[in-house]
Order: sequence, then structure tokens, then C-alpha cells
Amino acid sequence: MPLRLIGALDEVHISVATATTVATFDVDESVATLVLSHVKSTRDRLALACSSRVWRQAAASEGSWGTCDLVIDGNLSVKITDARFERLLRYCGDVRNLEICGPMPSFGGKCLYKAALATKFQNLETVKFKNCPYVSGLTVACFLRSIGVRDRPKKNRLRCLHLEECNVDPNDLGHFHECLSVDPCKSFHKNNDADDKEISFNLWRCSECMEIIENVEVAMCVVCDDTFCADSCGDDHGYTFCEFCYGFVCHGECENQVTSYLCHGCENASACESCALGGNLTQCLGSLEKPGCSEWFCDGCMEEFVLCDACDCAWCENCWDALPKTISCDECGKCVCGACVEKNFVVCDACDCAWCEDCWTALPKTSSCAKCHKHACKMCVGNSKFNHEQRRCGSCRLAWCDACDVMAYMKLGEFGGCTTIGVILCCTACAKDHPKLQIISGE
Repeated sequence: MPLRLIGALDEVHISVATATTVATFDVDESVATLVLSHVKSTRDRLALACSSRVWRQAAASEGSWGTCDLVIDGNLSVKITDARFERLLRYCGDVRNLEICGPMPSFGGKCLYKAALATKFQNLETVKFKNCPYVSGLTVACFLRSIGVRDRPKKNRLRCLHLEECNVDPNDLGHFHECLSVDPCKSFHKNNDADDKEISFNLWRCSECMEIIENVEVAMCVVCDDTFCADSCGDDHGYTFCEFCYGFVCHGECENQVTSYLCHGCENASACESCALGGNLTQCLGSLEKPGCSEWFCDGCMEEFVLCDACDCAWCENCWDALPKTISCDECGKCVCGACVEKNFVVCDACDCAWCEDCWTALPKTSSCAKCHKHACKMCVGNSKFNHEQRRCGSCRLAWCDACDVMAYMKLGEFGGCTTIGVILCCTACAKDHPKLQIISGE
């Protein structure tokens, strides 16, 4: 059955239509109260409150919403007024997160700092006013003072506070900083490369032009915490030295206190120490047996970089080419450094092709000499010099290459039985274990 919610706030009608009947949404007040305790959206609570008298009584009683987030946006924001907002606050028990986005001029927020409503915000954690030109900075300051945010222990103050830049006086920024549990400068440096929502405060004053600017327009020095307009004043006073976290540093004494790493390949990508060591750049470290050149490379230049698939040592292309015995698998392309060749690879002694252990084991008809351990791949098993199949013991199935066979590790024998007589190739060790095996030629 299609469910349609029409209107908002004071006038919402719920119509449920079928071909022949009209369903109802009536429950007793205890069930309605239980359902509302699990509804998080302000819009959904209001829609339920307008569905019937029972739901209205359950949703519109003092504090019936309990601990909740009060978010006013979309269609609700264009209908909100101070009087309606005050009524909503009375439904709330304990507001943890307050967010108002794009209200009409009829909402100025004056009801926020009424003493009778202060208890609704005793555990308030975040406050966000977006596109609220009619909610002044003074109104927000009075609201925060009325609920005693600055009187709380530092760790219990607001986790996030976002305001409209046009409504805040530059001299009031310090007051708002005191309302936060997280230092805004530390929060900015930590989350500058992340979503703006993660930064505890969104407004700053440019140290040069003294204008109020938002997070996306700020360049903040990682040493002295001075802030500048990123596209104008910042270019005159410093530069971005890390393209990954957008770390900015002032010219002069501050830049002497930071460490940056430049990509050796393109010489364009730069990173701060934290981002470089965190994996945004890769260093040519080499291996324990042979160190690399220690230069750094960005992801765009990683095609000139080689990682050993056995020991995970890392090499730039120049260092890798200079290594002895570096090798790659002819089947899967896996690469290993010289120190890992003997431990992880098999090389065919006939054609010099190389195979990692996994691919070699999967190959049909590969063979190895039981004495000198020379290998023959599937293409070289029938080679005249490495024709192991012609020198394989018919008993133990071990094979020998031509050079080791000359040393009489193979014997020709005649196997006699009651009904069967045959000729097989057999090694010396197996011939001694078979008394019925008559040695015809050998050592």
C-alpha cells in the first residue's frame, strides 16, 4: 500500500489508499511512545505526530522525544519560526546535536537562550548553523552562555561548532574557541585533508587582511598557526609544502622547522614527514643485503619502481637494474631481488627461463637431476642434453641429466618373473634392493 505524507509541522495528513479499503495507523499511546523513542529524524517524528490523535499526544508531550538530535532542514526549515522551534524544543528531552540549515527570515533564534529551555541542552555536543543569515553571532554567544558551555570541564564542552561567517565579529572568535573541547587549530591540522565536518570550528581570521574566512579558504601555518586567505594573502606569506594534507608553512623561520620530501621521479609531488612515512610516497630502501638509493617516489612515478615479491624490499628502476641476479617469473611476472632468487625461484638450465615456485610446481613434465639438481622446464624436458625422461629410474622415479648419467648413476637391467620378462632402467640404489633384477650393464 502506498504511504504518502503531505505537508509538514502543523498540517500533515497521512493517506493510505487501496482499491476497496482505507487502512488506519492507530495504536495505543504506549506503543506510539515506544516507536517514537527509536525514531531519530525530526521530520519523521513530526509526520507521525500528525497521523492521528494518539500519535500527536505521544509525540507532543513535554520531553517525549527523550535524548535526540534536533535537525531542521529541507521543507522544515522554510516553515520554522521562533515560536514553532520553541514548541519543538519542549518535545525534546536532552538535545545532543543541534543543526539548523536555511531557515526563513522569520527564524532569528531568540528562543534559544530562554532560561526555561536551558535544561534541554545540558549535554549538547555539536551546534551547526548553515545558511542562517538572520541568526547573529551575538544570539549564538548568548545561547551558549545561557546553557553554561564555558562552565563545563574542558573535555565536556562542544565537540563541533559551525557558524555563518557574515554574522560573526572577528573579535568574538576567541570566545567561541573557549566553548570547544577540541583545540580548533589542532583539529584543523588533523582534518584539513578530510571533510570540513570533521573540523571542530569553521571560521578563522586572516592574519593579513583581518577578514573572516571559512575552512575551505584557509591556509594555516603548521608551525605558528597563523591563518591566511589561501588564494591571496597566503601566497605572499608562505606556500603549501605537502600536497597530500595541504600543509602550509610561512616563509622564513617557520619553513626552517619543517621537513618535506620531494618525488625524485617527477620532482613535483612533495609531502610532509607524516604523509611521506604514512605511505603517500615510497622510498627506495633496497634490502638488508644491499641498501637502495633512499630517494622518494610518488604514486605517479611508481611505474619506475620495483617491489620484490618475496621479501617486499623496494627499489627504484635504476637500483633494480644494477642488482645482480634480479629475475622475474616467465609465467606470472612475479619479481624477486638477487638475494631471493635461489630461495624462491627455479631456473631452467637449458633455456634459462625462470619460474617462481608456485608456477614451477604447476608445470607439467618439469624435471630436476637427482645429483646436480639442474632443472629442465616443460619445453626442455626432451632436450638431448637434459633429456631426463630417458634417464629416469623405473623404480624410484628419480631422474638424472646426461652428465651425471655418464658417471653410472643409471643401470640397465632385466627384470625376470614367473610369467614376465622385461627390460627397465634402474639406478644403482634400487638395483641392490631388488634381488630379481639382473644387472646387464652399469658401473
